[in-house]
This record gives sequence, C-alpha cells and structure tokens, in this order.
Amino acid sequence: MKPRTPKSRPGELVRSTVRISRGARQVDLPVWVASGRQPGPTALLSAGIHGDEVHAIALLHRFVQELDLKQLTGRLLIVPVANVSGFHAGSRTVPEDGRDLNRCFPGDPKGRLSERFAYYIFTELAAAADWGVDLHDSGRGSVLLPHARVHDPELLDIGAAFGTEIIMKTTLPPGYHGILSIEARKRYRRPFFHVEVGGGTVLWEHLIEKGLTGLRNLLVFKGMLPGKLVLPRHQFFLPGRDNLAIPAPIEGLVIQHVALGQAVVKGQLLATIENPLSEERAAIRARTNGIVHDLNVRAKVNPGEDVVGVIPFGAFTKRKTKPWRNSMERRTNHPGKTVGIRDSEIFSADGLCWICHRPRKDLAKQGAKHASRQGDRMSLHQPVVRP
Repeated sequence: MKPRTPKSRPGELVRSTVRISRGARQVDLPVWVASGRQPGPTALLSAGIHGDEVHAIALLHRFVQELDLKQLTGRLLIVPVANVSGFHAGSRTVPEDGRDLNRCFPGDPKGRLSERFAYYIFTELAAAADWGVDLHDSGRGSVLLPHARVHDPELLDIGAAFGTEIIMKTTLPPGYHGILSIEARKRYRRPFFHVEVGGGTVLWEHLIEKGLTGLRNLLVFKGMLPGKLVLPRHQFFLPGRDNLAIPAPIEGLVIQHVALGQAVVKGQLLATIENPLSEERAAIRARTNGIVHDLNVRAKVNPGEDVVGVIPFGAFTKRKTKPWRNSMERRTNHPGKTVGIRDSEIFSADGLCWICHRPRKDLAKQGAKHASRQGDRMSLHQPVVRP
C-alpha cells in the first residue's frame, strides 16, 4: 500500500510518521503538516537528507517550534529529518544501502530503501507543494558562510528573498542528477531550491538565527506570513565555482588565524598545521584576495583534507539593480530606513568585490587589506562571525 501524507485541520500542527519499507527493513519517516487558519499556498520544508547535517535539522526544528499557526496562511509540509537512519548513525548516506539520498530523486517505489524514501518525498510531498526549500549545511568537518543556491535564473527572486548576502548558482557536470530541489524544479516547474547554513556537526546560534530569519522571509515573500522581509541592502549573485578550499599538505593539528566571512589578501596567513610527532609544520596562505567562505572546525587534519576556503574578489561582469516584479508591494527592514523590496540591489558578479563598482587593481588590494585589518564586514555588508 502506498504511504499517504497525513492531514491537519486549520490552525493545527500534526506530527506523524510514514513507514517506508523494503523487505524486513522498515524506517518511520517523520512528516509534519502545519495548516494555517486561512487557505493559501502549500510549501515543502525539508532537512536532514544528509544525516550528519545536524545544523540544518536543528534550524528547521527551531523554526517549527517558534511558528505561530494563528498567523500562517496556507499549509506547510515538513520533513524534519529525511534520512532518519543516517541521523541515528551520524552518517551522510542512508546506512541500509550506502546511497546518498540527495542523488536518488525522483526515486523508485520498487528500488532500494533510499530510492523508496526519495520516491515518497518526491511524489507525495514535492508534487503537492507550490514551492519548496531544502535545508543543508556542510556536514562534518567545516562550517559554511550562509548562502542560497539556485540552479535556474528564474529562481533568483526566491533565492534572494532568503536574505543572505550571497546567492550562488549551482552548476553540475553533465549526467549529474538526483538532487531533490533540481529534480522537483524540472518535473513540477515550481520554485524549489536549497540553502546552506552552518555545519561541522556544531549548532552555531548566530547562524541558526540567520536561518530562522531566512525561513520567515520566504513565508513573508510568498504571502504565508505577515511582516516585512529582512534583507541586506546589497546581495551578490555568483556563478557556480569549483572547490575553492585549500587542502592540508601534511597531517597535523590546525590553528586557524581567520574568521568566517573575513576579507583576506593574497599571501595572508590563514592557518597553521603542526605535527606533534614529527615536528613538521606547514602554513596555509591565501592564493587570492577574497572572503573566507568555509572553515575546517576539526582540530586534526590529514593530508588532502580541506582546511579553509576563500571566494576570490573579482571585477563585476555586470552591475544591475534587480527589478522585483511582484503582484503586491512588500517591504524590507534596513537600519534606520524601510525600503521597498524593489530597491534591494542584486549584483551579478564573477567574484566578490568589497566595493560596488568595477575596481582598479590597486584599490581592490588596498580595500581588501583595510577590510581584513579592521575585521570589517564582507563586501561591507557581511558580518564577520567567529566559530
């Protein structure tokens, strides 16, 4: 018998489970349904597709705890932990078959257990949603600067509404498939995307607050909650990038010298690795001017493991004020001023630049040094946050 989505009455939150089985193996998938008092859109909120991404799981759990159903319009389909057995085992993959659940969509009702999980989420939940966001973090080992990831230019509006300074385009190699947000977007032609906030199997309170603001923003943007969007004055839409992390050349203990979101200059010392057995020592230095995008939070690394990642500064390929065309006027909060969302500027860039116009080389370097020295805000907008 095909599992069915639980139902809730207006103004009610129902916490239920759906049994997914293959032979003798059975896993109860938590599926929660929150219904507002007034009818409206249906949204899918999911987390824990990778079982070791506990920051994303905690973020969604906190959001549900703080949700006021009296103010909600429409319905939320919530999957608080999509990879239940992976969460129990602290594993990225589904332990029963070793598959990455986020490479299994749209799934198979007669396939492996991971494919059956994917099939239910895809055909019962994503199919019923008008839009959806899948919450992720960097998993074990590192913490990420919060950002939205979109794979379709038409998703820029909703990606920007999440409210991070960075919106990154997801680029995949040919033949790459199976990701929930991408497959749901292709199949159902509705706004599905995912976000990255935090990581390292650590709960970062300031990053959880950033994520909570983002989720509230999305519901306000979709008319499901009252209120104002909280957005940065400037946001940067970046093309997809290869892995920018600098690997460890030796085994040893890591001493980080920079903070997440800090501006750095080429040649600046980012981290030091010391081997207490051999007394070998290695310095990790920035290869370019840029912003610290991810940091290894483990005390000990092996050769080849990522230590620190830097998004390079670069010149803008185009400066453009994004025209926000919405059916209703929405407003955003900024310190000392309330502006229309149409005034929130989106810059399409081939890199990050700390100034909002095409820089001269000397100014870019001088500005990066100043930002690094002062512990300034990323691109003058992103707070430096220390793990």
